[in-house]
Amino acid sequence: MKHLKLCGMISVYDEVITRSVKRKASMGVVLYELMTAEIENRKLKSIQNRLRIAKFPEHKDLHDFIFTDTPINQDQVMQLYTGEFIKSSRNVIFVGGTGSAKAVRDGFKARFFNLVDLANQLEREKLDSQDPHPG
Repeated sequence: MKHLKLCGMISVYDEVITRSVKRKASMGVVLYELMTAEIENRKLKSIQNRLRIAKFPEHKDLHDFIFTDTPINQDQVMQLYTGEFIKSSRNVIFVGGTGSAKAVRDGFKARFFNLVDLANQLEREKLDSQDPHPG
């Protein structure tokens, strides 16, 4: 399993085998539990990788946010939280603190920029596209 990089299976192997022997489970049940653990492990690693690539400076959850006494429209934020704008290929730019990275957890790619870095990157790309002799 190690050679095949089945880390999820490796992490639960002893537990699954012990439990399966006690329950006298079939080989099919054992394989199902091992494969399920592998799938969950790969999903988790994929989310962690997308979060790393997104470069969020901190990880927050919307459920911890208190909307009371703020000018923020809770209904609009919760609508955006559903991620429907992603499915319809629309971009959204948030100004303020970092988001919850829900899109990343749902399998989408995202990227965090602070406004100054984004403006500088766009300016560099604009200049590069205008330069007839790059490099």
